[in-house]
Amino acid sequence: MDQSILEQMTAKVGGRFRLTALVQKRLQSLIRMRKLGSVNIMEPLLDSVINEIIADKIKLVPLTESEAMPLLEHRRVEEEEREEK
Repeated sequence: MDQSILEQMTAKVGGRFRLTALVQKRLQSLIRMRKLGSVNIMEPLLDSVINEIIADKIKLVPLTESEAMPLLEHRRVEEEEREEK
């Protein structure tokens, strides 16, 4: 990948960490959709994600409180289990 494209995407999403998170989430989504047959199998997935980011078709949005609660509860339970060991 061209360094200038990487820098453009990094600036667009607000940093390398956010870019990595966005790419991973979108790749997971495309892989699930590919298994269902609703995504073009011939197009390389990473190229598709890069094109979507550059074209502002996808972005990373924060979770709402109701979306975050199950994740926070899961983390709390895992921490309690580790403390018990």
